[in-house]
Amino acid sequence: MAILSGLLQQILVRPRPVPLLMLDQAFPSPLSAYRYAEFTHYLTQMPGSVALSTLPGFAQHHALFAAHHAALAPQVRAFAPEDPLPASRLVYNVFLNSAIAFLPHVASQGLPLAMTLYPGGDFGIDDASSDAKLAQLFAYEGLRKVIVTQIATLEYLKTKGYYDAERVELVYGAVIPGEYFGAAPRRQRYGLDKATLDICFVAYKYMPQGRDKGYDTFIAAAHALAQRIPEARFHVVGNYGPEDIDVSALGDTIFFHGIKQTPEFPAFYAGMDLIVSPNVAHLLGGGKTDGFPTAACVEATLCGVGLMCADVMRQNIYYADGSEICIIAPEVDAIVERVLHYRGDAQALANLGELGRARSRALFDPAVQLGARVNILRQLIQS
Repeated sequence: MAILSGLLQQILVRPRPVPLLMLDQAFPSPLSAYRYAEFTHYLTQMPGSVALSTLPGFAQHHALFAAHHAALAPQVRAFAPEDPLPASRLVYNVFLNSAIAFLPHVASQGLPLAMTLYPGGDFGIDDASSDAKLAQLFAYEGLRKVIVTQIATLEYLKTKGYYDAERVELVYGAVIPGEYFGAAPRRQRYGLDKATLDICFVAYKYMPQGRDKGYDTFIAAAHALAQRIPEARFHVVGNYGPEDIDVSALGDTIFFHGIKQTPEFPAFYAGMDLIVSPNVAHLLGGGKTDGFPTAACVEATLCGVGLMCADVMRQNIYYADGSEICIIAPEVDAIVERVLHYRGDAQALANLGELGRARSRALFDPAVQLGARVNILRQLIQS
């Protein structure tokens, strides 16, 4: 009887496994908007789930998170490497570098793991360092699922011999914050509501002159366009300034807006006619590529901004080129030619924005993006 009593006591005091344990390096910072939206949704939809983070300045970010999500705040905690992870039915993280950083802790307890292999985060095509991390990830016996978001990623895993229909699943796109799907500020369109043709570039700078994002090409195109379109205005969002590339000849036609956070973008995009993204793969080294389209471009299209972007890896199978999107070579002449075309046809420019918005809403609706991911994670948790 004493033995049975002791066993019963152990069962009663043993903590129940949390459904989903998220391990991350940036949550709950709102600057990583898609992480913020994705992880917050899981905390809401899967009661009892927990997020642990190594984000620098965690306490400050957690206080801001708690101000908006008081009920969820206790489930978001700083990661303590010296402590064992909570018993969990499933561990989840995003980006290759994050998965590898936490893998020793996950493996030491033999916990089942799922992750999303987004572009970036040390993942690269034909890069030795990235390949070594992939090998380490796929060697873990507890790896249950790798969600990939781009066709190029899926094809690369196939070439490396990692593809397994049970382990690897394509969910195209990314989780976009809900702010882009609510009531939007009234749009102002060139030639219909306003006289200026407003063209923007939105990206974070990771290398000098932002060459991987095509900032140097955008500025060169702006110089060429300013001479032919006096009503053109150029807007730059991100950690760029006049010191990166000489823009003195553009005078008061160029505006640097700095880094913006998600709530600021709908009002900003309401006055933009085109977003131009002449980004180029692999310039950062390590085979690094962007998603197609970039998250900034998707967000702009959700606000009705016409999208003009490069697709050097030929990943586009989702948007109709010429009506829902305008695909260009990442070259000055290509940008100038297409901008001049839309300057001469304001209705075509407006249609590009509206048709692109409709397509992006269908592709990136939270019910689609989050719904697909929640279904996958729930199946893994329940299996």
